[in-house]
Amino acid sequence: MALAWQHAVREALRADGEDVDALRWVPAEALHVTLHFLGNVAGADLPVLGEAAERALVGVCGFPLRFEAPTGFPQSRRPRVVVLPARPQAPLADLAARLRDAVAAWVPMAEDRPYRPHLTLARVRRGKRVRLPSVTASVTTAADASVVTECVLFRSDLSAEGARYSPLARFPLEAPEAGGSGDGASAPVHP
Repeated sequence: MALAWQHAVREALRADGEDVDALRWVPAEALHVTLHFLGNVAGADLPVLGEAAERALVGVCGFPLRFEAPTGFPQSRRPRVVVLPARPQAPLADLAARLRDAVAAWVPMAEDRPYRPHLTLARVRRGKRVRLPSVTASVTTAADASVVTECVLFRSDLSAEGARYSPLARFPLEAPEAGGSGDGASAPVHP
């Protein structure tokens, strides 16, 4: 689904005469919704931090996740990143708050702004500018909803080509409540 949105944004940019190469597209294997950015964590702290995250997620049920039409951060007219806002916000914000509180002893809160759950599709290359067109055609269907079934602690290694993500720990959520929709796929959500 996210790849379909990447394609739709590329085509809309081309149609508007924008430079598609001004964007660095996130590869499919790197697509995720960040719950809490941990920054640099000492290797010795990872087991204790993982245990704290696991305790914070006890009793949390999986939930359906869907994405809205692409927009830009920090603004649509001159974005630095192109994102899909994630919905519903409440369960994602709850997960983010639980994890933030659980790891606060090891990882202080880096930013003091509201949590805005999203999936990053592309980043604007340094020194480039792009006017993000309105992408109104929906490329999603009801089957595109996923069910969040776990949180994953990832290590990110930065390089000139972008970040590479390696899973360090997985934290399963309880079975979704009855009446939830989605295809049962694991959504890539990580702390």
